[in-house]
Amino acid sequence: MREFLEKLGLEADVTDKITEEIKRREAETDRKIADLTSEIEKMKTEAERVRLEHIEEINAINKNNAVERALERAGARTLKAVKALIDTDSIVIDEKGNIKGLGEQIEALQKNEDTKYLFDTNRGFRGVVVGNGEDENISVEDMNYTQLCAYFEGK
Repeated sequence: MREFLEKLGLEADVTDKITEEIKRREAETDRKIADLTSEIEKMKTEAERVRLEHIEEINAINKNNAVERALERAGARTLKAVKALIDTDSIVIDEKGNIKGLGEQIEALQKNEDTKYLFDTNRGFRGVVVGNGEDENISVEDMNYTQLCAYFEGK
């Protein structure tokens, strides 16, 4: 740069000042680039932390919904009461959505004398259970009164 300025006919002291100013601005620019790079890395780290946090929240919601659906299918009378007795930390949902560790807990609660009252063993109403893919698809249109009563009583 100095040679270029000298070829333009500038004096040595002016050339020195210009060269010093250019070096000062380059150093300032390098510092700003380093600061921005550091800020970008901080933002990337924060974005990854937030992403992982949201994945954990979504997994917790999915696990909670799976537990509630399983309890409804098992005939839990009060979801809140039965959920309080379930160890959700030992429940695992695999990539295919299969729940592991919940069925055993529900079965143990249903068999335990102290907690079996929390489940409806005489499930008189039959029909569609929300979230249950096992719909009976039975038509009641062709049934007589006696057949209807027997159907709704679960016989």
